[in-house]
Amino acid sequence: MKSIAVLKLDLSGEVTWQYKGHLLQRGAHSILLEAFFERQDMPFLDVVLKRGDRFVETYYDDRGYNILEIHDRDSAQFKGWYCNLSRPGPAHTTAETVSWVDLALDLWVWPDGR
Repeated sequence: MKSIAVLKLDLSGEVTWQYKGHLLQRGAHSILLEAFFERQDMPFLDVVLKRGDRFVETYYDDRGYNILEIHDRDSAQFKGWYCNLSRPGPAHTTAETVSWVDLALDLWVWPDGR
C-alpha cells in the first residue's frame, strides 16, 4: 500500500500533528486512507481511543470537513465517526500528502446515530 503523510495544520499554517496513512482509494474529490492511532490511550466522551485503533479517514478537496471512522484495535468493533471541520479551501492533496487546516470544531457521531 502507498504511504501518505497526513498533515494537520493550525490557522497559521503550521503543522500541529503529522502521521502516516495508507492509501485505500482516490476519488475525483476525495482520498480514503487507513491509519492507526499513534498516541497513548485517551478517554474521549464515553469511549477510549486506544493506541492501535484503526481509523478509516476520508478527506475532501471540495468540502470543509473530513471524516474519521474509528474501529477498536482489539475487537475491530466500530466506535463511531469523528468529523473535523476545516477552513474553507479544504484538504489539499498531492501524491505524497494530504493537509488540512483544523478549526478545532468537531463533531462525534456514535454508531447508533446520536
